[in-house]
Amino acid sequence: MQKENKDDINYKTHELFVLSYTKSALPFFIHVIFGIAGYAAGFGVLWLFYRQTAFAILGALAFIPAVISMNIGASKKKRLNNLLRQFQSFLDSLVVSLQAGKTDLGAMESAIGDLELMYSPKADIGWNSETSCDHFSGRLPQHWLMLRMPVDEKETALSLTERDGALRLFTRAASMREMLHPAFAGRRVRHKNWAFSAAIEFDPKESDTAGIILLQSEDWHYRCEIFSNTAGNVSLRIVRAAGKEDEIIAAAEYPEIQKEPKLVLAAICEEMQISFFCGKDQYSMKKIAERIDARILSTEYAGGFVGALAGVFACGNGKDIENYADVLWAEYRGL
Repeated sequence: MQKENKDDINYKTHELFVLSYTKSALPFFIHVIFGIAGYAAGFGVLWLFYRQTAFAILGALAFIPAVISMNIGASKKKRLNNLLRQFQSFLDSLVVSLQAGKTDLGAMESAIGDLELMYSPKADIGWNSETSCDHFSGRLPQHWLMLRMPVDEKETALSLTERDGALRLFTRAASMREMLHPAFAGRRVRHKNWAFSAAIEFDPKESDTAGIILLQSEDWHYRCEIFSNTAGNVSLRIVRAAGKEDEIIAAAEYPEIQKEPKLVLAAICEEMQISFFCGKDQYSMKKIAERIDARILSTEYAGGFVGALAGVFACGNGKDIENYADVLWAEYRGL
């Protein structure tokens, strides 16, 4: 004896109820009405809270093609099952609507009002307010990124609370050549021609360095860093990492830093050529190096699939040093 499947049992159980449905087209439209009523009841909850009738009307109309398409060319048993599921959906939506009518509408409207403010295009909460020049006042801007945050917040290599209006980078052992958590923060390079600059206060002690970095990965980047040379003089150097050991491509002493540790470092990229600058402020910049190949910052050279970052960093280069660098501001703009 052939075993009846689930659809057959379901069909026979409701055979009397759907006799006219299987023999005429009229119940098909009843099915459609049930479908629209079910979805309208659900969207009625939205209308109840949002006071926007358009939501309910458009929401219900949007499902009419779906309800009709469920039955075009369907067998009698399939049409029956669709009807039963649609009727159940209608009942569920109706129950939800009735329960919603018993809730505290004042509290619900207040909560929804907060959500509308949060997700309103006109609300300025920082997600879409990327600025060209960032001053670090209490929080890192949304368009800035860090690398590999530690599990314990106490081990974080940077701080926005140690000094008001500054991003403090601690000279920890982790360097920019390692896959650890370095003292680094940066923002994405988004233009073919661009400029990035930052004002940094840093007094190097031992092997620690700090400065700006153009980062593709640990093995592919440029660093413009402040350091103390063997004679104990504060100096500046441009370091290239291109898949092998660090290569110093330019270096110079800056004795004026001894008097005031603040220095503005800048990088400008035009037509895939990078130039580095430094100065006491953005109005007295001197060129350190020019016409440096920017192609090593691309995935064609470095591999991978992520873009480049322009940012700031500090590190102890293998040794935890009780020192830090303060970033007062940083600016990125397309040219």
